[in-house]
Amino acid sequence: MAYLNNKYLFFILIIIANVILKSFFLDITPFWYDEMISIKDTQLDFGHIKHEAEWDNNPPFYYYCLWVWHSIIPISEFNSRFLSVLFVAISIGLFYLFARKNFDNRTAVVSAVLLTVSNFILFYSQETRAYSLVLLLAIISTTQFFKYLKEPKVLNLIVLSFVNFLIIYTHYLAGLIVFVQYLIILFFHRKKYVSFFAIQTLIIVGFVLLRFTKKQFLNILNFNKKDDFWLEPAGFKDLISGLSYLFYNRLTAAVVIAVLVFFTFRYFTKKVEDADRAKLYCLMLGFFSIFFLFIIGSFKPMFLPRYLIFCIPFATVLFVHQLFSFKKIGIIIIILLTGFEVYSVDLVKKWPSDYRSLSQVIKGNKRDNDIVIINTSDNLGLFLYYSYGKFLNYKLVDSICKVNNIFAMNDATALSKINPTKDARIFLVQSYHNIKNNTNPIEKHFITRNKKVFSTKFYKGIEFTIFSGQ
Repeated sequence: MAYLNNKYLFFILIIIANVILKSFFLDITPFWYDEMISIKDTQLDFGHIKHEAEWDNNPPFYYYCLWVWHSIIPISEFNSRFLSVLFVAISIGLFYLFARKNFDNRTAVVSAVLLTVSNFILFYSQETRAYSLVLLLAIISTTQFFKYLKEPKVLNLIVLSFVNFLIIYTHYLAGLIVFVQYLIILFFHRKKYVSFFAIQTLIIVGFVLLRFTKKQFLNILNFNKKDDFWLEPAGFKDLISGLSYLFYNRLTAAVVIAVLVFFTFRYFTKKVEDADRAKLYCLMLGFFSIFFLFIIGSFKPMFLPRYLIFCIPFATVLFVHQLFSFKKIGIIIIILLTGFEVYSVDLVKKWPSDYRSLSQVIKGNKRDNDIVIINTSDNLGLFLYYSYGKFLNYKLVDSICKVNNIFAMNDATALSKINPTKDARIFLVQSYHNIKNNTNPIEKHFITRNKKVFSTKFYKGIEFTIFSGQ
């Protein structure tokens, strides 16, 4: 039937299906720390956003997008995360078109289905963070790259180079995409590599020098020099768990890796033709990039599955394509695997911390002279958001905190500002405070001076303790 071959119909259906599927429980979970960092940047002046990258480990392009989004739509769990839903839905739709063009229709359809039910991708489609945008830019860049190879026009190269700059301006490690494209040019198009390298490098470096600040460069160069980043150098267990996250679960990951290893062997033991460049591109970006970053990450703490979200579509399409080449046995595996992943899809995001519930409990029980201490201070925004029903801009935060005896601190040096009355209670809220530190000086300070009245870890990712006054 004709409609089965209508690629644009499938493209639209894939986007609609992803939007519906990923929006069901979009606001059921509260914001958490990393999301609030993104939200806070929407309260800045547009021109100041780039300066956030001077201390943050991420460049600012996603924050620009979110700033524009919230200039139109108010902040809420649903509204803020819906931008990521759109990014991911469009990503999977575009990847279907790419896979159909460079492989075949059935490979494209199955790949789109597997990407749609991927719990890893689904999680980051429900996050107010940059990873959904990285996925979208990776697929746009790939589509534009192959368009340039087919039509090597200067305009196509300029567009590609600008998209590739935006990739780096969204997440530094996603620059692996640009690196793979350089390698493909060297492998298959040596006659074009001079102009390609010269123009693209000039454009990317030009925009980097234009948009990156001096302090941002220093932040990149000094990354983790004090050994204060929470992530450790990667070990073999990290690789196994990383692959399990990226490819559904440990069992499925083992099948995916086995099939891709077989594909790699078959690919490099036959004569490489120009028509195979899409396969090599997917192999390098979807498979080799994971192990490349793992090797680097074993020396420097930078191996995290979410940094590699852009690998998943390209590994998936190769995996599906290879399975179809196994004829009946491959089709059986695809049916079983697809059915299992559809059955296992988890539409409810597992959130790292629950400031929404805790804030309401404190608000309902706090007396005027009681004191609230938020440790670490970056979580103050979450507490205030759920205490007052909206995100407070920077000008209001200090006055609200002063009137309501709310203090935010990272260490015990700020405790000198606090003088509780004898009948006051101290509500200590702690989250992310034990990084490379088995004892917390703020908690220790009150344990030695005050009586612990109540303590719980019921609120996911948060330790809540109540101390009596003096």
